[in-house]
Amino acid sequence: MAFSPTRSQFDVHRVRARFPSLAIRDSGVARVYLDNPGGTQLPQSAFERMQHYLLYQNANSGGVFRTSVE
Repeated sequence: MAFSPTRSQFDVHRVRARFPSLAIRDSGVARVYLDNPGGTQLPQSAFERMQHYLLYQNANSGGVFRTSVE
């Protein structure tokens, strides 16, 4: 008997909703990304964490100033 996953096992729509770039539409048509792994799409949570780092912690390693120490 073949395995047939149900929606309760893996909700692809819920996962896709975490990736803002997958909601982009061109002339009303959903965009298709065929370049992976050349261009990896980011989930919103990764973007938010990177944004926080770039705004508050982006510094050279090994410095004695606060952002570098953090």
